[in-house]
Amino acid sequence: MVILCDQITPRIKYAFEHLLEDVRQELIFTEDPAEFRSASGAKLIFTRKEGAASGELTFRSAGILEHTDYARLKVDFTEWEGLPAIFPVTSSALPFDIFSATFFLLTRYEEYWGFEGDDMGRYVPALSCLSRLGCLDRPIVDLWRKKLNAFLVSKFPDLPIQSRESGCLLTIDVDHAYKYKCKGAIRTYGGLIKDLFKANWMGLSKRWNVLRGTSPDPFDTYDYILNTERKFGYSALYFFLMADRSEYDDGLYFAHRGMKSLIKKLARTNTLGIHPGVGSHKRFNTIVRERNRLENLIGKSIKNSRQHYLMLKFRTTYRLAKAAGIKHDFTLGYAHKAGFRAGTSRPFYWFDIKKNQVTDLMIHPFAAMDTTLNKYMELSIEEAKSLSKSIIEDIHSVGGDFILLWHNETLSEENDWKGWREVYEFQLSEAQKLGMHNIPVSF
Repeated sequence: MVILCDQITPRIKYAFEHLLEDVRQELIFTEDPAEFRSASGAKLIFTRKEGAASGELTFRSAGILEHTDYARLKVDFTEWEGLPAIFPVTSSALPFDIFSATFFLLTRYEEYWGFEGDDMGRYVPALSCLSRLGCLDRPIVDLWRKKLNAFLVSKFPDLPIQSRESGCLLTIDVDHAYKYKCKGAIRTYGGLIKDLFKANWMGLSKRWNVLRGTSPDPFDTYDYILNTERKFGYSALYFFLMADRSEYDDGLYFAHRGMKSLIKKLARTNTLGIHPGVGSHKRFNTIVRERNRLENLIGKSIKNSRQHYLMLKFRTTYRLAKAAGIKHDFTLGYAHKAGFRAGTSRPFYWFDIKKNQVTDLMIHPFAAMDTTLNKYMELSIEEAKSLSKSIIEDIHSVGGDFILLWHNETLSEENDWKGWREVYEFQLSEAQKLGMHNIPVSF
C-alpha cells in the first residue's frame, strides 16, 4: 500500500503501522506525487490540504502527526458508524482523523499535560477523553481498525487483510508473598502482640498455627495458581516486589530465606518479572537495583515489568524502564476503573513523545485488575463476572489480548476476597471457551 503524505514523520509512520497492522502488505510512504501516481494497487493520501487529488482516497489530517511537541490542544468529539471518535475533519474519506486519534490515545498524549490525580498522583480515568466519550470500557482503537479494514476492502477488494488472533495471559503480582510466614522476628512477634492487644483471638490462632506449621499460610496460593494454569491451559507471569520497605512497599524482605526459596521455586516453571516499588517510577538507580536483586537471585535476565500500585508517569516511567533494560511492560491500565487506558487491547511499542521516536519497549495493556473490580468499583461477584465477560468478548472480537491481573493474596478466599476465585476461574474459562490462545511469556 502506497501512502502519499505532505511530509513523512515518525508520528505518521507509527500511527499508520499500528492501525494498518492487519494489512498483509508493505506500507510505502512517499512525499512524491509522481511516485504516488505511477503506483498501482491500493494507495491513499494523508494530507492537511483540501482537494489534494481528485478521485484518490484521501484522509484529512488534524495536524498532530506533523508536529513534534505535546502542547495542550482542544479535543473535539464526533461519531463514525455508531462509534465515538475524536478530531473531526471535513473533505475526508472519514469524518475524523483516525490516524491522529490513534496516535493520541496510544501515546497517552493527554497525560503529558498537567493534571491533578488521585492521592498518589496517579492519572484517573475521569480525566481521560475516553471517559468523557463514554467508551472507556471498550477497545475503541481496535474497533476503529476493524471498521477501517472493512472500509479499505470496499475500496480495494484485493487488499490482503488478516486479523490478529486473540490471546490470554495470566499475570500475578506478588506484593505480599505470605501473610504470616517469613516476616522475621520483629514483625512476627509484633503481629502476635498486636493480635493479643486487640483481643483478635481468631487472627492469633491462625497466625500461631501457620507459624508452627499446622496450617498453610493464607497467601500461599501458588499451588492453586499452578493447578488453574494446567486446567485452563494458560501460562502465568509473576511480578515480584523487590523494593526496600517503605509506606507503600511493605512486602516481605527480599533477602529472607523463605522469600528467596519461593522465588527460585517459581522461576523453575514460570517466567518472572520485576514489580518496581512506588519510588522507582521516577528514579533510575532504584529500578536498576531492584531488577538486579531479582536477576542475581534466579540467575536470569529480567525483561518484564509492572509498576507497583500501577505508578505510571508518562514523562518519566517508561523512559527509566527502557534505560534499565526492560523490554515488556504490563503497567498500562487503571486501578480506579476497568477499561482500556490507551483504547486498545493489543500490545504496541511505546512512542517517546519527548524524543519524537518509536522505541523497542513493548506495552501490554490490561483492562481489569482484581482490586479494581472488588475494592474500587465495589462490584458483587456476579457483577464482576458480567463485566469480565463483556470485556473478554470485546477483546476477542478485535484480535486483542486479555491479560488477567491478580494477586496471590486476593486468591486466598480470605475476608473481602471470599468467593472471588469464582471470578478468577470464570475469566479463564471464558477465554478458553472463545479459543483465545496461550500467550508465551518467555519473550
